[in-house]
Amino acid sequence: MDPQYTRDSPFGRWLADRAAEAQMIDALLPDPGSAPSSTERWAACETARIHHKVSCPLGPPLAQRVADLLYVDAWDVVDAFQER
Repeated sequence: MDPQYTRDSPFGRWLADRAAEAQMIDALLPDPGSAPSSTERWAACETARIHHKVSCPLGPPLAQRVADLLYVDAWDVVDAFQER
């Protein structure tokens, strides 16, 4: 069972939407075993969401980790974090 993404804010919804897209990309990979686990992806997204919720800065390592797991650019994560 996949972890449930919290959609309690625009940033939380953005993360959940990108995670859903990443799961679709995972299915297209030639070696599905090389895809990150759903738990690993959820944990990184949840950490970023909590940082956002408590107004804690999103550090570059976390932004890059979330970006890698969601198959997006790190600047997209930073932009979404700051806009929402």
